This record gives sequence, structure tokens and C-alpha cells, in this order.
Amino acid sequence: MIFGPDVSRYQGAVDHARVRREGHEFLIAKISQGSSLRDPQWPRNRDGARAAGLITLGYHYIDTTNADAQARNCAGWLGDRNVPVALDHERGGGNIGQYRAVLDAFRRAGLRVVLSYIPPFYWREIGQPDLHGLPPLWKARYPGGTAAGPSAMYAKVPGHYWDAYGGQTPVLLQFTDQALVCGQKMDCNAFRGTRQEFAALVGGGGGASAQLEGFLMGLSDAEQGEALAILRNLHFQLITGDGDKDHWGWQTWAGGTGERLTVIDYLRRSNERTESVAHAIAMLRTDMSTMAAALGRIGGGGIDSTLVASVLRDAITAAGFELHGTLVAGSTSRGAHEALSEPT
Repeated sequence: MIFGPDVSRYQGAVDHARVRREGHEFLIAKISQGSSLRDPQWPRNRDGARAAGLITLGYHYIDTTNADAQARNCAGWLGDRNVPVALDHERGGGNIGQYRAVLDAFRRAGLRVVLSYIPPFYWREIGQPDLHGLPPLWKARYPGGTAAGPSAMYAKVPGHYWDAYGGQTPVLLQFTDQALVCGQKMDCNAFRGTRQEFAALVGGGGGASAQLEGFLMGLSDAEQGEALAILRNLHFQLITGDGDKDHWGWQTWAGGTGERLTVIDYLRRSNERTESVAHAIAMLRTDMSTMAAALGRIGGGGIDSTLVASVLRDAITAAGFELHGTLVAGSTSRGAHEALSEPT
């Protein structure tokens, strides 16, 4: 069970940080009314509640003026369309047809209507209409009693106050207008679930500050658990994996270092290897040119055997072979005697 007050200009400058310290998880504040009225405290309530870590919602009070004009009025004062909105439908709001017209207009305007505040007394006054298909129901019913803290006031609420009407079971209950919050009397609401579940109900953390809440607050407990399991599995594969099938990447090449690389690291290593081979080929061509020039001096005094041995040694090494022993000039036409082996 979590609690949260709903406020308007009548509560003045609410101390949002104190609301949070007193244990509340959310705050619902009036945005606008009809096609022209705007609550002057809304911007302060929106920003202050978010900064205090309260899941933040706004509400619009419906009247009988043009539905599209009401949507424009609310949208123009909302300030952030990520904030979820409740539609308040009570005396002065017309019949259920007007509610549906305003709901449609809000949706056309790109506003997210997440709750329908339709108290039972007004629902009866407008003929007990069917509420199927409307946003989840926010019910109001008070047990009475002396002003006290929200928990003490809620203790007086009978279970049947949560009973359904109009074909909908309420998800939020406004159970008092006498809750003592920040030292003054306020409307207070109860949600039978966790903060995470309420955030999921209203969507995206209820417009709470991303810095304070983080995007995960918009996920259910099960969804957060699934995300954590996926993250751990990816970490295991990338860092720890036990075998070929458990680990990202593969050995770079036969006879290589044996390290397993991701695709990006593999491409980097392949590029390094290609650059090394290209450099070796360039050196080999240079060395062979030098040897050819030395051999060209045969007619002018013989072959420089030391230079030939040096060129061969460098060329063989550059080609990727290993020398075992000493490269020396011989007296036969075979020249150098040397054992060669391919690199492993």
C-alpha cells in the first residue's frame, strides 16, 4: 500500500520534499480546468514533486465547453507531455458523452490519459453509465473522522470502498480530504500495490525525474528481473565463458595467442596482422633488390658473400620463417646451408 496527496492552488506552495519525507510515493496536481482556466501552482508542483522523487501526475477538470479547446488548454500548460494525466469528471462536467469527447480530444492532442476520476455520487447523477473502455478508475469515497495522518485515516476505510461500479474496479482510491500532510489538510489517495507497480500503471515512472528515478522505475519487478538476467548472461559470455559455446568470439587464427575476441576486437587484430604482412612484403622486396644489385657485381670482382648472407637472412625472417644455425657461404653452387621451419 502506498499513499499520495492530490493538490491544487488551494494548498498554496506545497513543500514537496517534506511530502516525500513523510512517506508519500506520488503526487497528483491540478493542471487546468475547462477551455481557459489554468492552475497557477501547476509548474511549481510539477517540477518540485519530480525533484523530490515523487511519481508525478496532473489532472484536468472537465466542464461542458468544447472538448478540443479543453485539450489545447491543458496541453499548453502541461509543459512536458511525458507527464501522465487524469481526467476529473464531476459536477459541472456534463454527461458521460462529454467525458468521452474530452478523452478523445486529449488523445488527439497527444496527451496520455491514465486515470478517470469519476466519483460514485456523480456517476449515479449522470445515470450510472457503462465505464468499460475508459482509462482505469480513480474512485472517491470518505469514511469521515477527525483529521489525522494518512495511515490513521486509511485504517478507517472498509474493504468494500474498493468495490467496482460501471463495470470497472477502481485502481486508486481517494479516501479522505482530511489527511494531515505537511501540517495541513489535504485530499489523500491509496494504491494497493508497490511504488514500482504504480509507476508501471501510469507509465514511464509517472513523469518522475529521470535522474532520480531512472528508466527502470517504469518496469515491473518481473521485467526488472528479466533485464538483470539478460545483463548477467551477456557479462558471462563476454568475460567468463567456460567453453566454445559459452563465450563470445573465437580464437583469432590457428597457432595464434588463443585469446577469444569479440567481432570488433577481431577486426582490429586482423587489421594489425594485415599491416604486419604488408610491411614484411615491402621489406622483402627491398632486400631482394639489394641482393640482385650485389649479384650484378659478379662481373666486376665477384659476389659479396657477406652481403648475400645478410640479405637472405633478412628476407627469410621477413617471410615468416625461422632460422636454426648459422648462414654461411659455401664453396659449392648451393651456397648457404640452413635448416628452415615454418612458424607454428
